[in-house]
Amino acid sequence: MTKEAIVYNWSGHKNGPTEPVRFPVRTLKIDDETLRDGLQGSQLEKPITINEKQIYIELASPFVDHFDVAYPNSHESQARQALCLIKHAIESNLQKTFSLAGRAAVWDDIKPMVDIFEQLGSYPQLRADIFLDGSIHRSEFEGWDRKSMMDQMVQNIRTLKQQGLQVMFVAERATATPPNELEEVFVRAADSGADTLCIADTQGSMDPIGMTKILRWALDNVGKRYPDIEWDAHCHNHLGMAVANSLIAAHEGFNEVHGASLWLGEGPGNADNSNLLLALVARGYLNRDLTGLKRFYEDVSKLLGIEIPVSAPGVGKSAFRTSSGIHARALEKGEQAERAALIYWPIQPETVGALAGAEIGPMSSPSNVRLKLKELGEPYSEKLTSALLNLAKEKGVKLTNETIMDVIIGIRTQPHRDAK
Repeated sequence: MTKEAIVYNWSGHKNGPTEPVRFPVRTLKIDDETLRDGLQGSQLEKPITINEKQIYIELASPFVDHFDVAYPNSHESQARQALCLIKHAIESNLQKTFSLAGRAAVWDDIKPMVDIFEQLGSYPQLRADIFLDGSIHRSEFEGWDRKSMMDQMVQNIRTLKQQGLQVMFVAERATATPPNELEEVFVRAADSGADTLCIADTQGSMDPIGMTKILRWALDNVGKRYPDIEWDAHCHNHLGMAVANSLIAAHEGFNEVHGASLWLGEGPGNADNSNLLLALVARGYLNRDLTGLKRFYEDVSKLLGIEIPVSAPGVGKSAFRTSSGIHARALEKGEQAERAALIYWPIQPETVGALAGAEIGPMSSPSNVRLKLKELGEPYSEKLTSALLNLAKEKGVKLTNETIMDVIIGIRTQPHRDAK
């Protein structure tokens, strides 16, 4: 079988809409997948307790709208924790919506969702997120009876709706599925009562060109027939484009995009929440206060035991630091000229609760030294500036705070040594 038969090339899709089918929504939502799809990844090296999960939901609540909290049929502990987490959130008046995950064509995955729903007193803000790869290739590969599985999916959606749950149908590997096969499974889910349809880039193979085409195709060929159905995008990061593809979904009028904190998720992870929030707010698709974002990530890093990459946009240690002389000069002017930091950064550091700063490295200028000394609370002098710049250029590396203080102390004590 050829690669083309296995993976449909949406980037090369012809004859689709050349303009957006919908306008961006005013109430874009973020579905936080950290506690389900995120914990399914291989990044964590310690178990996460129910108390830690409760703390996570409280920390994340200012930034996201919805939490996918468990795959209840994977183990009875998952079902117990899901019930506990949602009850805790309700008692804490967090005013969020929640979902449980499971396979669309497996009744054993559906029943625990119904049980939890009933134990919550038919909590109206609970959604069943059920997934199925409806492609012919996957059915042949797995030895599935595709028709029987879709028939079971239809029955399960109807049962969930009869019980009172919201339902999101997730087309697993949608971005690898041919249009006719994808349309068939979406239409059957919609006709059965699904409230939301989700395009999942499970392989993380999509680029913005292909993402634009599949989203427009879906809204044009399926969305127009079911105007009340909402649309979600679930992007993975195997090619490093999960956030870019989620941004495309916001632009094309999707209602909700999915993310996970700290780059958690299968393989290289889902779209990262901090990157997603930063991009959506910067581009005007989301109106949200991000002044606590950096602190949120620092707290979650400690909670889950996962380090924040130094160069992580917005929340990493180097996100708003510079060792370039030219950049530092603009930053130095920023202390007198408001918003001058935007010369080299897309947002003000304060937007995410960060502070701008300079380091002293091999490409630095006196501006770096002045800014760094001010940060350390040390007085500026030309002699000290010359010494620090010469050392950084000789070493060819950024000077640590300890090294800088050693140079300062050395220069301070120099007159005393000379006098002796």
